[in-house]
Amino acid sequence: MTTLQKIQEVAVQPLEKARSLPFSAYTDPVVIEEESTSIFSREWVFVCMAGEVSQPGDYFAMIVALKDALKRSMPKRIELSFF
Repeated sequence: MTTLQKIQEVAVQPLEKARSLPFSAYTDPVVIEEESTSIFSREWVFVCMAGEVSQPGDYFAMIVALKDALKRSMPKRIELSFF
């Protein structure tokens, strides 16, 4: 049984039978890739508050959906870049 199948098996149980996901759900590269393409690359993701990059030259870096993200403040605008 694959990790995705194990997750699905847990997810369809009634609340009374709820249990935690298998450890592999947090470490399996297949699950990470599936989440990255199915969730994080299709939805709006909070990176940081505008006040955290309020001055020209300020930046905030993090990883979103397995990609490096850089939010930086430029004169009169804020940009988000993935690379």
